[in-house]
Amino acid sequence: MKLKNKILFFSFAFLLVFTLGCKKDYRSISESSKKTFLEAKYAFVQGNFQASLKLLEQVLDENRYFLAGRIMKIKSLYYLNQLKEALEEVKVVEEFVEDNQTVDLWKSKILDDLGQKEESKAILQKIVQDDPYNFRAHYELAKMYQKEKDFKNAFLEYKEALSIEPTLFNIRLELLAIYKELKFEDKVKAMVEEMGKPYREIAAGEMGKEKLKKILGEK
Repeated sequence: MKLKNKILFFSFAFLLVFTLGCKKDYRSISESSKKTFLEAKYAFVQGNFQASLKLLEQVLDENRYFLAGRIMKIKSLYYLNQLKEALEEVKVVEEFVEDNQTVDLWKSKILDDLGQKEESKAILQKIVQDDPYNFRAHYELAKMYQKEKDFKNAFLEYKEALSIEPTLFNIRLELLAIYKELKFEDKVKAMVEEMGKPYREIAAGEMGKEKLKKILGEK
């Protein structure tokens, strides 16, 4: 092998080893951190977001690139209404992860709550363009259109979301709310009959049932 080729070969080999060695690990944490992360998830599910944050910090001290922990931290900050801090956390994730739709969805929610409506909407529109089967993006985009009283686009996005996840009761409730606001009483009646009482009782849960009563003007 000629000297020039040898230099090129070993340079490439070094670069490959260096790149693999520096590759960010988004998943691996130690067994003790796995236990701590499970405790953080439990605290989060219980609505104890402050405790969840404290536990997540311990996990992220070990591996700052642990993506599941970063996303849960964003969500915890969001539910604590610490929106600016949540947005800063999104920026941290964006430094080492590109085009993560879960992160983008939360970024959109945060920006929407911060009043940056157009930027929030643009994120959702990009997600549905890149991934037409992302029902969550269709759903969030529909809610945004609904708030703007753009019922045509809201209806289209809800229909898209429902075609992907036909069992989601919340989407049906939002469609029902649009029909009710537009005074399409025949469609309201047809949709309520289509859902059927057993389905409503099982799928809605207590919050869903209360929302349904509110939409229909029932006590």
